[in-house]
Parts: sequence; structure tokens; C-alpha cells
Amino acid sequence: MEIVVFKFMINRKIKSNKILKMYLHYLKISGLAGFVLLYATSFAFSQITYDEIDGRTNAVNTAVPFLRISPDARSGAMGDAGIALSPDANAVYWNFSKTPFAKKDIEVSATYTPWLREMADDVFLAYLSGFKKIGNRQTVGLSLRYFDMGNIQLTNFQGEDQGKTHPREFSVDGGYARKLSDQWSVGVALRYIHSYLLSGVKEGEEAYKAGNAVAGDVSVYYTSPGRNLEDLRGIWRFGATLTNLGTKISYKESGNDKYFIPSNLGLG
Repeated sequence: MEIVVFKFMINRKIKSNKILKMYLHYLKISGLAGFVLLYATSFAFSQITYDEIDGRTNAVNTAVPFLRISPDARSGAMGDAGIALSPDANAVYWNFSKTPFAKKDIEVSATYTPWLREMADDVFLAYLSGFKKIGNRQTVGLSLRYFDMGNIQLTNFQGEDQGKTHPREFSVDGGYARKLSDQWSVGVALRYIHSYLLSGVKEGEEAYKAGNAVAGDVSVYYTSPGRNLEDLRGIWRFGATLTNLGTKISYKESGNDKYFIPSNLGLG
């Protein structure tokens, strides 16, 4: 291991010995932490070395990543923090168990999101969702998500024209949520996923086809009673979701090549 020592030149006079001591102490800690990190990484080994690859891979590949794209501006502007926000029509995507606590009996939301607009002008995500209350304790909801990747030119390894394809994917959801008490609720949802990437294109003797999968979500939500904090009324909320729990998806007619869908545990 090679350790590089950097020399610092201080051109300005330091008026305070305390500041100098703190600075030197910081350098000692930083240097020690960096040395320990470099030393530890020298003993790290991959699960399969380069010489042992032999056709095997460690990576877990997932398909249909459009299922994890935030559909609404409100949650997207907050870093995709939509699991425990106050309920609205987009709760069908983030945490369906929130919907029984919504103030309105019916809510509908529609969004259109240009995707990677600096790279292509025909890629977009469209989303439509809504729910309806049944009494004071139950809700049912539906959503449709459509992701269009535009026209893509296909070539082989020699750069020869192999035609064009227009990949697109969509999912359809249906969900049910119920209040367990004045603070707690649970929700479930089922999802059908269709992914059309290279249907009809052949790789050797085998042709690609559109992929299909089925998945489900389970969610829970808690909202506290309102508390008066001086001139404000405070509420804190908690949410947890398990999403996209379902089958693998395959794009080959033989069904041998199967990919995971992007299952996710979310807390908010």
C-alpha cells in the first residue's frame, strides 16, 4: 500500500493557538480514518474473482424500472417522500392505506412527465389515478401508468441497421384500504405489468416477446391526534409499504431468461 503525504503551507499567521490545535486534531483524525479505510479495503474480495467468472454473475438485474419513477410533482419535489404525506389522489402509488383519511370522498389525479428531455423529445411518463371512499372507513382505487420510450434504432455489433423498435410499458393497479381505528389503516393493491421492448426481434434462433408480470403491495399508515403547539396545530404521521412483490418477468419465448421486478420496502 502506498501512502501519500501532503504538505500544507500556511501563509497566514494564526492568531489563536486554540484554532491551530483544533485544526491539527482534525487532520490527525481525518488521516487516521483514511488510513484505516484504505487498509480495510485491501482485504476486501469480491464474491467471484475475475478468473472465476466462468459464465456466472453476481448482479441482480431488475426489469420495468418505470414502476419506481415518481409520478407527481408534489412528492418528487420533496425527494420522493410521499409515503407519509397527507393523503391525496397520488396516494394510490405511494401508500394506498392513506386514502381512508382523505378529506374528500372522491379524488382524481392526472400527470404527464417528459423524461430525459435533454436526450430525447419522445420519452414520457403518463399517470392517472383516483380513489373513492365507501362510507367513513373504506376506500377503493385504481391507477394506470404508461411509460413510452420513443423510437429506438437497432444495430448489431457491426453497426448494421436492424430496423427500429418503439418500446413501451404500462401497469394497471387496483387497491383496497380500510381504517382499523381513528389513527391506523392498512391497504392492499394488485398490479398487472406489461412490458413491450423488443417483440419480434430475434437473437439467434430465439425471438423476443413482450413481458408480463403480476405484483402486489401491502401498506400501513398512522396519523396522530392533533396537538396544539402554541399557535399551531401539529400532527405527525408514519407510513410503511412493501411494493412490487410478485412474479419475475421474461422477454424470451422459452421463458428461460427471467428478471426480478423492482420490489421495495419504504418507510416515511
